[in-house]
Amino acid sequence: MVTTWTIPSNTPSTTLTIRQLLSHQSGIIDPPNSFLPYQKRWGYPTVEQLFLGKTEYCREPIIRQENQVGRFHYADANFCLIEKLIEGVTGKSFTLLMEEKVLQPLGMACSTYEVTYGKNISQGHDRNGATVKEKYPHYPYPAASGLWSTSKDISKLMIELMDAIVGDSKLGLSPLTINEMFTSQGGCEWLGLGCFLGSTSNGFELSSLGWGVGFQSLLALYPQKKEGIIILTNTELGIHQMDGLIGEIYRAFIGKE
Repeated sequence: MVTTWTIPSNTPSTTLTIRQLLSHQSGIIDPPNSFLPYQKRWGYPTVEQLFLGKTEYCREPIIRQENQVGRFHYADANFCLIEKLIEGVTGKSFTLLMEEKVLQPLGMACSTYEVTYGKNISQGHDRNGATVKEKYPHYPYPAASGLWSTSKDISKLMIELMDAIVGDSKLGLSPLTINEMFTSQGGCEWLGLGCFLGSTSNGFELSSLGWGVGFQSLLALYPQKKEGIIILTNTELGIHQMDGLIGEIYRAFIGKE
């Protein structure tokens, strides 16, 4: 548990749950122009520094807003808090724990939180096809946006989720845990725990979108059909994934014009 630090709030006595953090209904909202890519001159921030607005990555204090609890606001800060909680409970760094508990057991050998520039890593590009200034932008918030991976490795994670539903998890996940992940949260039918939910011609859908400097992605999982789609691109078109090539591929996959 987090015992050395209190989350800033305009109502400190209000309970904050992991369920709220995972579904982005905690009342926490990322300030504009925050959670920027890593810059060597800025170093690596702590969660406390981020929330206090003491770094160049986030110049404004982040405060839990009571009147926004229960409303959806996608926020990297939610997962920074989850990371801190995990580290407090286990006494290990988040990245080490992920390596031990997820990446190694699933054989995700091409997935890492430790970036080795230029070695089997794609450079990011802008909408005009030019390499972005950072070339290999990465973010100093591992739980929120720190994983580098491949479509093959992510497919192993998706297969694990489908196997867990029927009690065949390599990670020891129970069907009950996975069903919680796939269950609508806070009365919002399209919000799961750490994912989005929906219904398509392929049946029930679990999905997630990724967007950063020079990169965009999408994954969608269809447990009832035991199939899914993973689209990773090293180009940022400047428009929502569904309005570009990723959206066209996705719609072709689910058979929707």
